[in-house]
Amino acid sequence: MTTFGRAATGAVAGTLAVFCCSGCGLLMAFTSPPDEPPGLGDAGGTDGATADASSIDAANTLGPARWLQIFGTAAADPDLAGSLAVGSRGEIYFTAEFAGDIQIGNVTHTSSHLYRAVLTRLDSLAAPQWSRLLGKRTPDAQRDDKQLMFITSLAVDAAAQPIVGGTADGYIDFGDGMMPSAGYPDAFLARFTADGGSATWSHLFSDPNSQLGKAVAVGADGSIVLTGYFNASLKFGNCPPIVSQGVFNAFVVKFDARGECVWSRQFGSTDIALGLRVAVGRDGEFWLAGEHTAAIDFDEQHLDAAAAREHFLALLDASGQALHVAALDTDVDGTIALATDADDNVLVAGGNVSGAPALYSMLVRKYDRVGSQVWERRLAGPGASNATGIDVDARGRVLVTGQFLRQVGLDAFTLTCDDESADASDVFVAMINGGSGAGIGLTKIGGTGSQRALEIRHDPAGGVVVLGEFDGSISDGTATRSSAGGVDVFIARFGP
Repeated sequence: MTTFGRAATGAVAGTLAVFCCSGCGLLMAFTSPPDEPPGLGDAGGTDGATADASSIDAANTLGPARWLQIFGTAAADPDLAGSLAVGSRGEIYFTAEFAGDIQIGNVTHTSSHLYRAVLTRLDSLAAPQWSRLLGKRTPDAQRDDKQLMFITSLAVDAAAQPIVGGTADGYIDFGDGMMPSAGYPDAFLARFTADGGSATWSHLFSDPNSQLGKAVAVGADGSIVLTGYFNASLKFGNCPPIVSQGVFNAFVVKFDARGECVWSRQFGSTDIALGLRVAVGRDGEFWLAGEHTAAIDFDEQHLDAAAAREHFLALLDASGQALHVAALDTDVDGTIALATDADDNVLVAGGNVSGAPALYSMLVRKYDRVGSQVWERRLAGPGASNATGIDVDARGRVLVTGQFLRQVGLDAFTLTCDDESADASDVFVAMINGGSGAGIGLTKIGGTGSQRALEIRHDPAGGVVVLGEFDGSISDGTATRSSAGGVDVFIARFGP
């Protein structure tokens, strides 16, 4: 069975740092905090191309490829895609981690050690508007080359201000003041201005033990929900401290638009419970997805102990009280993606082994607000596939992206991998009818070597934006680009 994701590709050389939690089986990756960048200046136009709509099957609702943009340099060090968000006016934000150099517009950012993170804003045609390195290194020279930071989630509020969440090791400074660490790793949350990326506020949540930020979501009122997991105790601003009962427990914390803590919750028991994904629902409610091993209580809702690590799905109200909880049985494996629709249904994407002969395939499920399954979809073989990103557009259509090998299909649509050499994957982009679950669009991003998608978002014009990384070459069927060296980042858009 092929394992999808960065760890599976031999092309990603370098020193991506990982921490192993002895005894709990958790592997944690971090990037290093960078210095502040120079201004971006005039970035010029996009490096993409516009497709001829007549070249696309009219039955494919996804529409034509519109542009393809890549970011990287000739150095062999990999440039890794991070997170993606699209604002209400079509502005695109993304994060990336890199070692060595990365080219964004007319600016080359440089890393002197390990990995650094960069936040970039593009216009709707993929032209860079600004790019900013995030975080600063500690003043402790003895630890200067060991400082790590990993941005795990990116969201954008109604004012087009990007918000990042993640995990850091050591002191960091986003430009609004140095934040000391009491121990590492630590969770962080920061908001930046739309016009230039200056920090408006930032927080580092630290104690002598481990705290990992995993996902962030923004409500219509500007409130922010952050989830992750921790051991021992953890305090968020002026909110009372929460205490873990096991190896790791999940945390959920809500902030107002000023970054002030409104409330914080802990979920878990004597073993492992992880908060991994969060998505905004209606009336201030939100969905939380994660993993657990021991029995776990969500207020009056109870889930029994799991024989192995299993996923849970919980609907919480605006005050953090659990309304409904459901077990996502062992059919959902690996990393999951989460999205909601206008009727407060929730969509979960990932992959699992099924069928005869056994095949690892993309799995998408829709649940109603009480956790009952509405429908389920997979990509047909003979090739393996896995979903890594999901979104729901303004028309209720479900957008899914991930990787596949060899050949896959969705109802009337079939994709064949451009490079069928061992472990070489292409990206699929699928559109599913949110009501019926029928496939209404399927296309690919291919090329030589491997192409890997991480996230997918819709834009206000009805388009679909995909973020990922690749080695070798990449093609959206209209434009073809070659990697500048090693692994590079790509963003592609389909639709009107």
